[in-house]
Amino acid sequence: MIKPMEHLTRQQISFCDNAGLAGILLGLCCLIQHLFFMIPGWITVTIILIYLLSIIGFFLLMKRSEKAPLLLLISGILLFIQEAFMILAGVYSLALLFFLIYVVVIVVLIYTSSLPKKLKLQATAIKAEREEWNGKV
Repeated sequence: MIKPMEHLTRQQISFCDNAGLAGILLGLCCLIQHLFFMIPGWITVTIILIYLLSIIGFFLLMKRSEKAPLLLLISGILLFIQEAFMILAGVYSLALLFFLIYVVVIVVLIYTSSLPKKLKLQATAIKAEREEWNGKV
């Protein structure tokens, strides 16, 4: 039987926890700033959804889900588009710029350390273990 945590080292587990927590806090900071200064409209609702998508991605990273790297990549692309739109509109947010840089750095670190592959192996091992114990318990 494969133990689910054999695929991730302590350093990778710590990275997932710390990066996820910091990402959630930065995302909440941007979300609160946006809710405080927003002008009602459909664009502002879209921006809120982008922040929520990023926060969910970092929460899944903390939970070490195999879906987290792809979700963070998508949210990084959307944050880049949002930042470009905000700059063209003449609105500057230092918190959003920090959040965008943080997401890009975390996504690069995730994909260069082959973390998606290890998360997928871990998810497969957990699924196999659940199937093995399904009829026994």
